[in-house]
Amino acid sequence: MDVGVEFGHYRIVEHIGRGGMADVWSARDRRLNRTVAVKTMVRDLSHDLDPVRLFEREAKTIAALEHPHILPIYDFGDYDSQLYIVMRYVSGGSLEDLVDEGVLTLEDVLRLARAIAQALEYAHSNNVVHLDLKPSNILMDSNNSPYLADFGLAAVLGPEGRAANPGSGTLLYMAPEQLTSDVLDHRADIYSFSVMLFHMLTGQLPFDATTPLALKQIQFQQGLPELELVSPNLPPALTDVLRMGTALDPAQRPQRVIDLLREFEQVLTTTVAVAMPQGTAISPDLLETQTDLSDMITQPASGPEAQARREAQDIYNRARRAWAYGQGRFLLGVTHYMLISDYYMAADRYGLEVDEAGLQMLLRGALEYDHEIDYWWNKLSDESRRWVALHTVRSESVPARIRAIERLALLPDADVPVIPKTVAQALQNELNEAAQLAALRTLEARARLGGQNMSINVEGKSRTTQVVNRIKSQLELGRPSVWRDVVFSPEIDGLLAETALTAEHPAVAELAARVIGRINSLAAICEIAAKQRAGQKGALRALALVRDEAPSLPPVVSRQARLYAWLANTWRRLSDDSIKTVRRFLLALLGAFLGIGMNTYFTFRSEEIFAPARWKVTVSVGLICAVLVGFLVLLADEFPRRLTGFWPWWARFLLSAGLGLFAGTVVWAGYTYLYLEYPPEPVVVFAGAGLALGFVASAVFHLPGLAAFLLTAVATYVPLYISYEYWLPPVVYYDYPQQIFILGIPLALLIALGGHASSVMASVRRLIRG
Repeated sequence: MDVGVEFGHYRIVEHIGRGGMADVWSARDRRLNRTVAVKTMVRDLSHDLDPVRLFEREAKTIAALEHPHILPIYDFGDYDSQLYIVMRYVSGGSLEDLVDEGVLTLEDVLRLARAIAQALEYAHSNNVVHLDLKPSNILMDSNNSPYLADFGLAAVLGPEGRAANPGSGTLLYMAPEQLTSDVLDHRADIYSFSVMLFHMLTGQLPFDATTPLALKQIQFQQGLPELELVSPNLPPALTDVLRMGTALDPAQRPQRVIDLLREFEQVLTTTVAVAMPQGTAISPDLLETQTDLSDMITQPASGPEAQARREAQDIYNRARRAWAYGQGRFLLGVTHYMLISDYYMAADRYGLEVDEAGLQMLLRGALEYDHEIDYWWNKLSDESRRWVALHTVRSESVPARIRAIERLALLPDADVPVIPKTVAQALQNELNEAAQLAALRTLEARARLGGQNMSINVEGKSRTTQVVNRIKSQLELGRPSVWRDVVFSPEIDGLLAETALTAEHPAVAELAARVIGRINSLAAICEIAAKQRAGQKGALRALALVRDEAPSLPPVVSRQARLYAWLANTWRRLSDDSIKTVRRFLLALLGAFLGIGMNTYFTFRSEEIFAPARWKVTVSVGLICAVLVGFLVLLADEFPRRLTGFWPWWARFLLSAGLGLFAGTVVWAGYTYLYLEYPPEPVVVFAGAGLALGFVASAVFHLPGLAAFLLTAVATYVPLYISYEYWLPPVVYYDYPQQIFILGIPLALLIALGGHASSVMASVRRLIRG
């Protein structure tokens, strides 16, 4: 089991605890939309323990017990050979945590003891003995109400009122008979309950936990230490009560835990004028309320749903006070946040009140844990969104910082702008590469929007991806065309230049340089140019990346640097994606080989279909011409297309047309020379121009796949037809007039299909998808 694992309708959220035999996780119950606790058995237990038996016994035991102070079980099963129990999630930790914080007041001890005793008495009345009673097995909700948990060692009493000793437990709280006897009964729990009361009253275990009380009794006949020696302010008579509960002989202990509790209450009620420190006195109303069997109800006054709702409300109130409109702290862990988020998303149904500060705090958690961000984002004004996002930029979680930085990209700023400064500070202090990249993208967004106050609402499953996509689509409308002296401020523009030159991560340095080119920051360019003239390493590369995004570099950049930038970007664009280059060349070669090879095979003058001479000429001529067509496709289409956005359109046209015409001429000149065996005539230039036309148009005008395919096929076929009908000698030769159609059209189609195979397949896929 691990965070993020999904099984059934549960999704693991957080690891929240580990005991001797089990791990405890918080999880989302997606079917009922609630937070639950999932207990899983720790692997590699002792061979003496049967985990299946322990878990099944615990699940069946708790399922049979319904009491407001016994933690209820919701589900039981196994996932990936690991057993699990699903229980109610309570948020207050355990009694052990409470005791570790300091000695409890007598009032708190009495309140907790009553609830725990009632739960134990109810279990005993149903013939269940817990056998592992200790503070860590008493869980607390947010109101410090206790819940008896962990029935893994529990035993069911037989008709004679006894059960087999499981031989396990926690030594410091175990009754002596758990160490010495084969059978035991419910009085073992009374012993453990008394030791736990000693711990609650004094803040420590008997004998400073150096030796278990049970061993002291068995070996030295030594009883429980006097309470007043540990805590002088406690009534001395309490020692007698607890010694009675921890008697070595079970027969000398109270027969019911409720009897021990009544003795405990009686001491507190009858003790007068006990000198206690301020704050430890007991409320008279609490003392007047005596424990009665009628208190041992089997159903809570309000159901688990109402209890969980009150717990969520209490967590919310404490977290909201700590938040204080973003001026305080965000204290919620992921499990607590999901718990309150679920309830407050349905605030009207549950009658819960949430104000602006509460909405801010809930959005803060959504950004922190990536849970229902869109819902809480759309509940707030732009001003509140801005302050929450700015607060989240200081989070310790890298993903949370990234989410916040990206949400700041299109938010309206305050009258005195704060977003660019905060994001720049994050960029300067950030060590994580992804967060630095997010900061650069956000700065670019804010610069290229030209100061517009634009806000976006994202709904559904948008999250970060949709935010980034909308930023990109809107930025295309606001790209500056001239160099601006200062975009943000000299300090922020200078930081962009410094990042482009010195960033630890190459991707961050590259994006910083590209952002400078996109937002046209003259201040940043001047700093990089100065570093280049001083000979700083990486400055020329940074200028080249800036030039890759900007129409040109300003005069402040040296002529040498501008020439380097132009050459470097041209070469980089031409040499990028070598796999795509090879793939297109091979597809073009294949199509041309099939077309020219077919044309050669069927026009070869031989009566024998499998004559060696026919096949030699077909393969040799077809392969040589196909290689030439492959180079034509690269020179006339692929390479000029890659220079889009860097070279002006007319320069790309001249390059494509010139290289295409040359390559096309060579293709048909080679065909006539190798196959028809006569020197190339001027007609091959005409045919070469037609062959190149479709690829030139595709490169310059970015034609869709099917349109480029059809244009290339027509432009290839028409010159061949004209030369055959009206020119001597023709480019292609046929014995029968109809062959110009039967063989010429497939020839043109195969060359066009091979040259545009990838784009044609993409167009077909789009048509199929509709």
